[in-house]
Amino acid sequence: MIGAIRKVLVVLNSFEKIDTILAKALLLSSEQNAGLEVLYVHEEPMFDVPEYFLSEQSSSIDKAKVKKEIQEKLLALGSERKHAILVFINDTVDRVLEQLEEHNHTLIVTCYHDKITERMLKRSDASMLVIKEDKEGYANIIMPVNLSEDSRSCIDLAKRFFPDSKLRLLYDNPYLLLKEDKEKQKALFEALQKETQLEGNYIQEKISTELDFIGELYAIEKHLAAFINAGSFDLTVLYTHQRDYLFSNSLSFALLGMIESDLLLLRSFND
Repeated sequence: MIGAIRKVLVVLNSFEKIDTILAKALLLSSEQNAGLEVLYVHEEPMFDVPEYFLSEQSSSIDKAKVKKEIQEKLLALGSERKHAILVFINDTVDRVLEQLEEHNHTLIVTCYHDKITERMLKRSDASMLVIKEDKEGYANIIMPVNLSEDSRSCIDLAKRFFPDSKLRLLYDNPYLLLKEDKEKQKALFEALQKETQLEGNYIQEKISTELDFIGELYAIEKHLAAFINAGSFDLTVLYTHQRDYLFSNSLSFALLGMIESDLLLLRSFND
């Protein structure tokens, strides 16, 4: 099940969008009464750093300068606490896994970096907020649901994470071909909307009207991503598990590169 967040782990590989990432991590940490830790990993030669952060003794980074810069940014963002800041060179995913071993119930906050983010998602079970856009806050949030108790738990957690945001539900199951199945699922979706007091969209089109999901790879994912990208959403919230392909890790890996907005992947914690 999804439990309370006890620690927010910021994972950085560069200074790209760092102010946005730290601001969102601080807000989540404060609202969830969770600890915050920053992990900066310079991947050589994948990422460049400003010359100021290079060591005078070698061509690598000066860890002390990087740590000081991050601490100053946290203070400038209003943080009154001194947070742990760890700086390493290379092996981002292994460094993250080491931190997750010490603290369960962790939310990772990181910038989207293609292969690194995907490897992190594949090798860890932690929930993850992936930052793609340099925006402040989340006014409009979309959440695909599967009409199960897992979805209700996910909705409750999203409301706690973002109490001032407009949350919208989305149901899209292109496998439903029979009219009676569609009507049954639509009734369940409307009941969920009433129960949660949230607006939503029930997509009724068959995927085969737009994409041949038998012959085209990732057709289902493209169907879902196309709807989300066409809307004015700042964040997509997705709960992943293995009981339903439409909410499996495989779907998350594909959507990670397709969805243009920030993506919050909620995953079950192991106590």
